Amino acid sequence: MVNLSVDEKKIIKLMDQFYYLSGISIRFISYDRKVRIGGSVKANQRGFFCNVLRKDKLANKRCLHCDQAAFQTAISNQQLRIYTCHAGLTEVLVPVIFEDKALGYFMMGKLLRRPPTAKLWQEIKRKCKDYKIDHQALEQAFYKLIAIDDTKMHAAAYFVDMCSKYIYLSRIVSIREPLLINRVKQYVETNLEKDISITSLSNYLNVSKSHLSHIIKSEMGMSFTRYLHVQRVEKAKYMLRETDRIVKEIAADTGFNNQNYFNKIFKKLTMCTPKQYREREESHK
Repeated sequence: MVNLSVDEKKIIKLMDQFYYLSGISIRFISYDRKVRIGGSVKANQRGFFCNVLRKDKLANKRCLHCDQAAFQTAISNQQLRIYTCHAGLTEVLVPVIFEDKALGYFMMGKLLRRPPTAKLWQEIKRKCKDYKIDHQALEQAFYKLIAIDDTKMHAAAYFVDMCSKYIYLSRIVSIREPLLINRVKQYVETNLEKDISITSLSNYLNVSKSHLSHIIKSEMGMSFTRYLHVQRVEKAKYMLRETDRIVKEIAADTGFNNQNYFNKIFKKLTMCTPKQYREREESHK
């Protein structure tokens, strides 16, 4: 399970711009349905219809089932899903995925694939005849639905799909994983003198290297290699201050098998050599 960070203002702006461009409203729903965001524009093509329909418990249950089934299919195939809901209307579900993790999805619709005629209304009405709802209000909402042909629908769906990829890369929707970062810190601290790599760490934590690298970079503001160097140098500084061990031994005990490389990294991070650092610290005592 992932903990999401969602920039609601930017999500709304994106949805509003899409509405101004296409006349179609979209919504963002997190994978656990705890975050549900609609645009600020009062678009009515779905809202009125669904609001009437979902007043019936059975209809509401079927609505949720349709959405959940479409979400699972979209996640399984890792691509958008265009489907017909139980009421006979078209919806488009676009998953937001990163590293095989489903962060949420965009919903577009409800839509009609042909103009709202009396004949089409009778078809919809038959599908909804068992629901205890205000059918007159549902009919009024039906005639406000947007009709869109398949070409435009697929074009709009493609655009939303591109947006779903953009929002993670731009951190509009991102993953908070403090527990994972804590495990990274604990592992590095415990194994500092060993040969640690992003590969060994990702295997230990059972996450992909690319995902782990991304989380470390976003949470710590630096690459894993630099973080490892910083921690090793901090430990080396402590040993230089508090012990009389020779530099070669300190290098080995902080995971540097090559003393020249240790000197190079130490100087890069502290602007002085290990020997100079020790002399400076001793002069301050």
